[in-house]
Amino acid sequence: LNYPFVMTTALSVKGIISIFISPWLGVFSDKRGRIPVQTWKVIWYLLPLVPFALAPASLFFHGHLVYLLMALSGLGGNAFGLSFAYCADMVARDPRKGLNATIAQLLAISFNPATIFGPLICSAMAHRLGERAMWQALVALGAANV
Repeated sequence: LNYPFVMTTALSVKGIISIFISPWLGVFSDKRGRIPVQTWKVIWYLLPLVPFALAPASLFFHGHLVYLLMALSGLGGNAFGLSFAYCADMVARDPRKGLNATIAQLLAISFNPATIFGPLICSAMAHRLGERAMWQALVALGAANV
């Protein structure tokens, strides 16, 4: 089994699913609120991570199920849209638009360093503490989003 090809395919399928599901999640969050949609997104984010976090270190695996779960995690939609919608809600409701607009811009700017330093931190963590600790940290961060 060619793992890099399978993982790339799984991530591509995740992206395609995310493209199609994100607009529906946006409409749903406008009608039902942000919290149910955020919970939905976190569940689908955690789905492929939990098997890695719970598996014993000696049983670290790259099974077909994990790749399938990775692809299906696209049902959680785009990771950033809900955060930006929440910031837009705050800016529209509060008379102190300048302050909230600044907060929204800082939130948007914070995503750039995260995409650079996130993989570096995970790599260092996996190297020093083991891969299982890295997966557990990712699950904890994902669960903190609820």
